[in-house]
Amino acid sequence: MTDLSAGPKPASKTPKTASPANYEELDGGQGRAVFYRPERYNADDLAMLAPAVAVTTEDGQTFECRLHNLSQNGLAFEPPAGHAFVTGQSVPTLVVSFSGLEAYRGAAQIVEVRANGTTTVGATFVGSLLDIDDVLHLRTVRTWQSDGGPGVRLAGHPWHVEGHDGFKSLVAEMRLFLQDAQAEYGRMEAALPWHVVQGDIDSPPRSALQARVSAEFVPDYLRITERLDLAVRQAGEAEWKRLKEFSVRNLHELLMHAPLLYRTHLKPLGYPGDYVSMDYMYSRHFEGQTLFGKAVHMGSCQSMPARAVRARMALIRERIREAAAGWREARPLRICSIAAGPCQEVLEFLTDAQEVGGPVEIILFEQDKMALTFAHRRLGPAAERWKGRVKLVLLQDSIKRLLFDPGIFRDLGPFDMIFAAGLFDYLKFPTAVGLTRNLHANLAPGGACYIGNMDGSNPGRWMFEHHLDWFLIYRTTAEMLEFGRTAVPDAPMEIVKDATGINPFLVVRKS
Repeated sequence: MTDLSAGPKPASKTPKTASPANYEELDGGQGRAVFYRPERYNADDLAMLAPAVAVTTEDGQTFECRLHNLSQNGLAFEPPAGHAFVTGQSVPTLVVSFSGLEAYRGAAQIVEVRANGTTTVGATFVGSLLDIDDVLHLRTVRTWQSDGGPGVRLAGHPWHVEGHDGFKSLVAEMRLFLQDAQAEYGRMEAALPWHVVQGDIDSPPRSALQARVSAEFVPDYLRITERLDLAVRQAGEAEWKRLKEFSVRNLHELLMHAPLLYRTHLKPLGYPGDYVSMDYMYSRHFEGQTLFGKAVHMGSCQSMPARAVRARMALIRERIREAAAGWREARPLRICSIAAGPCQEVLEFLTDAQEVGGPVEIILFEQDKMALTFAHRRLGPAAERWKGRVKLVLLQDSIKRLLFDPGIFRDLGPFDMIFAAGLFDYLKFPTAVGLTRNLHANLAPGGACYIGNMDGSNPGRWMFEHHLDWFLIYRTTAEMLEFGRTAVPDAPMEIVKDATGINPFLVVRKS
């Protein structure tokens, strides 16, 4: 008999027993008698399938009824007003359908009628059973959601955007290029001894391997990345986000084999351009756990933004060298490097300079203690060459204090030269104005402050923002001059270009 209650009854509790050793030990039902009863499903359980019940009585009337609950051998329904049923009544035709698809068509027998404000009629199917499994499978098909995912419709995916076929084509080309390079370099690596690929001692085969990667992989890698950067610049903000998803889905795993890209994406010190990343770009161009990883790393170290990092470093190094060689005063030539990182320009100055005209004092300001530890370890031996002539002061303090405390260098300056090569890439206009004013205030008469800022023409922006989550505040030279003049309106200032042209310096002097 069909149960007319609101929902399925809870399963009876059975005592826990140990797992049987074999089927011969399995028990059946427990108690005096156990009768099988098909599971019932309430109308709410099946609502998404739009259930419908149509009843045709013996006098030929057909009308729709509201489903109450359902099992494989019967159902309960609520007939419309004016249609009465009695227990034992035969129903010639009863149709149960879901979303317009018939699940049962046949005779039925009324087994119970309840009236409690509304009439609920229980009926059993005659002659056959309803395939409840099909109903449940239909429910699964209609309600399937893959853990809240977008499903399979194209428009539902975060990487889908109409148009931009050129960008998508280049992403596909890059993916195939990297996959083929990975396979080829994997075979090559297997054919070479470990020390040729992974050793750190120069040898003819290792040098030849680096030269081959540089000649055959790097040019195409750079060509495609720069074309991708150019193509994505046509996108609006919303499209940019979707194209990023497209790029990440296709290329990210392959690109992350490069230590430079992996570290800047991971940001183990909390920011992308840390001292290790800078050291990669300066001199460690053949790094990676596999030959393929080394190839992508080398290509990334030869990209335009990495070359700009080296170019701005070279400009600072030459300014320090020229100032030190021409210094003839008794007091020290005081130089301050802001966010000094691995201090490559100071290392090369100490190593390569031919002349120091007078005493030189270099203050290396850095927030990151690990960066200063790294710098101290590598600068110490180089400074021995100029012992008594060049003094290094490593100063750890917060960027926050640098930005808002104009007296931070009170006991160390004034300075003849201040360099801030990469910090302003992250500063909004008001903060850039305030720091420029503070740095200028710490200059000695005749001193100069060199402020670097990446230009928006940087062809690595696609890589930076799509795969490294590395966002800079790009400025034109006019915008750099604007925050300079806002900070110190009467100071002489000019723009000095680096060798690449994408990382110029605003030079602010003190009269």
